[in-house]
Amino acid sequence: MNDDKELIAVFIPDHLLGSQQANLQVISLRIKGEKIPLNEPVSHYIAEGKEHDVTAFIHNTGFLKGEGIVTLTLRIKNNKSDKEVSENQSVSLAGYSGQTVTFSDVTGNLKEENNPYSLEISTMHSSISGDLYVDGTKPEVSINSITTEYLSKDGTLAIDYETTDDLSGLCQTDITILNNKGETVLIDKITNGSGTLEYACSRLDSLKNGGNPEEGSYLIIIVTVDKAGNTKRFFMDNTFTVDTTPPETVINSFNSEKPIYKFRY
Repeated sequence: MNDDKELIAVFIPDHLLGSQQANLQVISLRIKGEKIPLNEPVSHYIAEGKEHDVTAFIHNTGFLKGEGIVTLTLRIKNNKSDKEVSENQSVSLAGYSGQTVTFSDVTGNLKEENNPYSLEISTMHSSISGDLYVDGTKPEVSINSITTEYLSKDGTLAIDYETTDDLSGLCQTDITILNNKGETVLIDKITNGSGTLEYACSRLDSLKNGGNPEEGSYLIIIVTVDKAGNTKRFFMDNTFTVDTTPPETVINSFNSEKPIYKFRY
């Protein structure tokens, strides 16, 4: 299954023993890789409009000669709307055998305005549930200031930034800097929230030419992803200019009839 679509994996450890009769049970639940303990609801987040599969691994914990046929039920519902996702699938298993059951594309119609949702997987013998929130809002990104407009060879670039997400919270934030030729000169994982980044000018050398970066203007891109999977890309062009050429002083002419003064430094 495509990992981007997988929302839930339900599993049973191989060492569990059951009764002498066929008994199909859901023992534990995972949403986006995070385990939900029995009888302890945990909140999880998905992006609005994104389809996810719900995958369950169902196991017959009964005696070897037993065989069970059971209906596995998925329900996603909320208290603000009559709309509900409800699907059933039948499973037939011999004792101590298991089978993966997939409910395909079941979350695409869930809306943030109807939060929270209750997600439940159940059989006749057991059930387990967790809270589910839909996040339809992208995180916010801003660059508050850049401490220098022109960056010399020995200079340091300082970027004051801020990232926020009010619902699901931030997961990961990255910064990329490109030179005026479109070459990527720096990729860095940065701290979620706010802070100041500092990079020596020598780090902006895409050709690894002894720490001498290309002269000209540079582009900054900050990408942040929240825990639901919503992505915000922030572009800031012509943010600073690298200038590694020292100034030149030229004397075009002088009057030889006047005294020449010598200065010693």
